[in-house]
Amino acid sequence: THRRIEIVCQPLMAALAVVRDAPYVDDVSVFGQALRVRIKDIPAEPSPDSYASFAIAASRAAVLDALRKRLLAAHIAVLSMHSVYPTLEDIFVSYTRKMEDLNRRDAATCAPGDTSTAA
Repeated sequence: THRRIEIVCQPLMAALAVVRDAPYVDDVSVFGQALRVRIKDIPAEPSPDSYASFAIAASRAAVLDALRKRLLAAHIAVLSMHSVYPTLEDIFVSYTRKMEDLNRRDAATCAPGDTSTAA
């Protein structure tokens, strides 16, 4: 699974555009007065190795720091950043976006004027 972080920043819509283009961001959405960001390439579960949790925490901290620096470079005030668990709304938004992406891909693969259906 992917980890989520919440970023409270101003101006919010400008921050949305900046964060959306970050290479380590899988998905971002507005959640009240904050951004909810799903980050990729960070293990969600620690391994049995006693030092693995430090590596996971360091990776997460590096991503948070990179996002913060990216926002600050765009002249966006970062008020807070922290890890959060996904809410039902987060899951619904992610599922809806995945379905929209699938529908777009299906529509793109259909030939124009083709009215046949697969049986």
